[in-house]
Amino acid sequence: MKLLNLFIKKEVLSVSIALLIVVLGLFALKQMPIRLFPQITSPIISITTSYPGASAEVIKSFVTSRLENAIAGLPNISYITASSTNGSSQIEVYLLPNSDVNAAMVQIMEKVNEQRSNLPTEVKDPLVEEEADDNPAMIIAFTSNQMSRVQVAEYLRRVIEPEFEIVNGVSSAEVMGRQYAIRINLNPKLLLAYGLTATDVLNALNQQNVLSQAGSLEGNNNNFDLEAMSHFINPEEFNNLLIKEVNNNIIRLKDIGQATFTEEDNNINAFYNNNPATMVFIKLIPGANPLTVSKSVLQTLAKIKQSLPYDMQTTVVLNEADYIHESIKEVLHSLFIAFVIILFVLVFFLGSFRAMTIPLVTIPISLIGAFFLMNLMGFSINTLSLLAMVLAVGLVVDDAIVVVENIFRHLQMKKSKLQAVLDATQEVFGAIIAMTLTLAAVFAPIFFMGGITGTLFSEFAFALVSGVLISGFIALTLTPMMCSKILSVELENSQLARFSIRMMTYLENGYHRALIFIFKKRAVAIISWVFTIIGCFYLYHTIPQELAPKEDQGFLMIMGNAPANANQNYVLSYRNALDQVLSGLPGVSSTLLLQGVTGLNGVMGFAILKPWGERAVTAMALQPQLQMRLSQIAGVNAYAIIPGDLPGSSDTSLQFVIVSTADYKKLYTVAKQFEQTAMKSGLFSYLNDDLNYNQPELQLEINRNALAAMNVDMNSIGDSLALLTGELQSQQFTYFGHSYDVILSASKEFRRNPDQLNLIYVRNNANNLVPLSSLIKTKISIEPSSLNEFQKQNAITINGMLAPGKSLSEAITYTQTLATHLLPPDMSYDYSGDARQYMEEGGRFVQIFSLSLIIIFLILGIQFNSFRDSLLILLGSVPMALFAALIPLKLGFGTINIYTQIALLTLVGLIAKHGVLMTKFANQLKEEGAGKIIAIQKAALVRFRPILMTTVAMVFGTFPLVFAKGAGSVSRFEMGLTIAVGLTLGTFCTLFIFPVLYHLFSRENKNQ
Repeated sequence: MKLLNLFIKKEVLSVSIALLIVVLGLFALKQMPIRLFPQITSPIISITTSYPGASAEVIKSFVTSRLENAIAGLPNISYITASSTNGSSQIEVYLLPNSDVNAAMVQIMEKVNEQRSNLPTEVKDPLVEEEADDNPAMIIAFTSNQMSRVQVAEYLRRVIEPEFEIVNGVSSAEVMGRQYAIRINLNPKLLLAYGLTATDVLNALNQQNVLSQAGSLEGNNNNFDLEAMSHFINPEEFNNLLIKEVNNNIIRLKDIGQATFTEEDNNINAFYNNNPATMVFIKLIPGANPLTVSKSVLQTLAKIKQSLPYDMQTTVVLNEADYIHESIKEVLHSLFIAFVIILFVLVFFLGSFRAMTIPLVTIPISLIGAFFLMNLMGFSINTLSLLAMVLAVGLVVDDAIVVVENIFRHLQMKKSKLQAVLDATQEVFGAIIAMTLTLAAVFAPIFFMGGITGTLFSEFAFALVSGVLISGFIALTLTPMMCSKILSVELENSQLARFSIRMMTYLENGYHRALIFIFKKRAVAIISWVFTIIGCFYLYHTIPQELAPKEDQGFLMIMGNAPANANQNYVLSYRNALDQVLSGLPGVSSTLLLQGVTGLNGVMGFAILKPWGERAVTAMALQPQLQMRLSQIAGVNAYAIIPGDLPGSSDTSLQFVIVSTADYKKLYTVAKQFEQTAMKSGLFSYLNDDLNYNQPELQLEINRNALAAMNVDMNSIGDSLALLTGELQSQQFTYFGHSYDVILSASKEFRRNPDQLNLIYVRNNANNLVPLSSLIKTKISIEPSSLNEFQKQNAITINGMLAPGKSLSEAITYTQTLATHLLPPDMSYDYSGDARQYMEEGGRFVQIFSLSLIIIFLILGIQFNSFRDSLLILLGSVPMALFAALIPLKLGFGTINIYTQIALLTLVGLIAKHGVLMTKFANQLKEEGAGKIIAIQKAALVRFRPILMTTVAMVFGTFPLVFAKGAGSVSRFEMGLTIAVGLTLGTFCTLFIFPVLYHLFSRENKNQ
């Protein structure tokens, strides 16, 4: 206490420490990075292996399975998925959040290298790399009226792409367009006429078109570097390629086909506002800051614009940083409004503008000081830490209110200023310490929580706790000193003060009468208390739950697929219909359609919405409209998406995985039955799976007896088919310093139907041509385009979008129930994506909540030297607040998600402070000889004013969150509503029920 007296009497000491806190906080504020969320990584490591000519089944058996078995036992792996397609294997290793990706890369590469000798010799070396974020942080459109799209794409690759890729934080600047190529189109009829095969052409290319190394000549006075012009550089040179000489007649490439300078047929088309365009996707390296990267990219783009061709135009179609900027701006606006509202609340209760200057000074000091501690921990300024500051405004003022109100009460006892300040501060010293530690204890378990929730909200919790700890220190040092200079009994003479006193007297008298009445009806209070405890468990387990609410990020996405055998022309025929659907939505400013990015038969689209302040409709309200319109387009199966904004979240709401050792046909049959049944539930607006069992495949059954009889090597068949029907990228050529592919194949007119395979001949070991038709039989079958696995088992993933008003918890519960009835014994199920995260995070909150209660219980036990008092405070206040907070969620104003769960945790610390205030003072009165009823009733009356003031201040401080609009408003609304309703009704119940419980369960005398 002597130290407290020193701070009160030595005002320069108190002011100097406060100023030091402000200076350190402001200095830290300038150094802290700005992000949307705390930095969190959900690393994915991919293993890509190429095996040209091998079927998907061969790839799965001899490549994918062997690599999966090698890496399956490594640490920090959440789950593994794999996909085997014709000629390629793709394995994706999903690591646990915030795992050391470099260490994991080394371990995986070691295991892959150990398996390399066990793979077929024709397999190319596996490529192990960390996957960048699939979703681009920025999409930039380039258009030109004079240049063709391949010319635009070529210009972008040569000039623009390198400029973007040197920007710090950019992983890749991917040009979504075609590039130059030389196509060698062979005529199978002419090949036969000249007695040639496609292999002869390839051999001639490999022999005559080579990159040769040369040395140099050293003369007496001069040196000459040698360059052997042994490679072709234009179509004319390719056309003059010597294939064969027969009887002094030279057969050249132009005699059996034609080489042309054209473009690569990569089947990617982009349309911005339904006009052809070329897109550049800016993707970030994992952990990069989108705000700083976006700023640098825009600066680079501004410089680039000055040197673009005269008719080339560029537009930033999508920028992730816009949403981040808007979200942070909205939170800062909420912070300012909360600060102003709380000041006016204090003026009303204190009846003095002079008294308001105390929290006007102490609140900013507490908040600014918190940034210093956050910077020491390496944290960032983000929407969650700023959201913590909004709540902290109402929390840090609590300590000031308790001190100021108690000092004012002692001044009314006709004490001198100094004596009133000293006595009042000493009286509430224990309560301030207990309240501060209680709130800090609530959030302590979050730092040990792990997972996405723990990572995200550790910064939220630290920011809130830092502000509260500094507030507690300021409340016991600077606040009493300022009260000794500012407060006086004469302040009661103002009209505002008299009005405030009348109002508080009226409320206190009403509360006193109600308290006496409730003591006469103690049974009602006890029954109500028991009801709220039971109600908490019921409400929590019946309210819909999800990982996080969907937010309006300023755009909507569509993903769609045409039938598996559909080509580019088929998909593009729906371009106008899709664009009309997107552009016809209210609030849409522009549209973007991409064909071929997700596959030849796939389409992806964006409806870019107007800025948040320029439209009345949200993305969430538009999604069902968009889905309804998309469902009316026959021929393309498309669905509307609101992308998740949490790090690592997926675009689809539900990813349900059916796994089995059974064959894929059985999996496909069960999955389709599952989807049809699930769609009838009304929970989903769309369901789709990743096993496309509708891909027509022409199977070639090789007659091995005929093969042996005609002395034909099996490789000859594979080589001829690959060359003539596979568009083999056989070689490369240089063009203005860049290399491009040389594509060898039969002309398109010879690759239209199965009958044209009769034109293909192969050479046998006797150097004679044998018709392919004499060696094979053809059969058309339907096969999957890829063989997918999950955790090393055959798998099919069902992706689903929830219907409006439906929650992820409902979908998971339903699919689990349906799976138990529908799946055969040889099949099981699992989840990936958001559903998997939700299931992993859901159980953690109950553990953290329980641990928080235990820590609070122990801290209060230490403070009061009584476990009975600490248990009484928790049970006498927390259940009522939680029950009240869950009511609006049950009524459909929100869900149980990571934001409302943190709000519930915050509520525990807030409401427990009321019990601390009443218990502390009641115990003091009992020590002075008062009975339990008199002690608790007097304590409740004396602490009624600070409890009411702190509650009103905190509730009004959440109003900017409750009435939030714009970017990120949904999560702020649900968090603010949970705290506001829980604290309001919880305080009301605590004021009446807690005194009854104290009377019934506390000891008669504190010293007993």
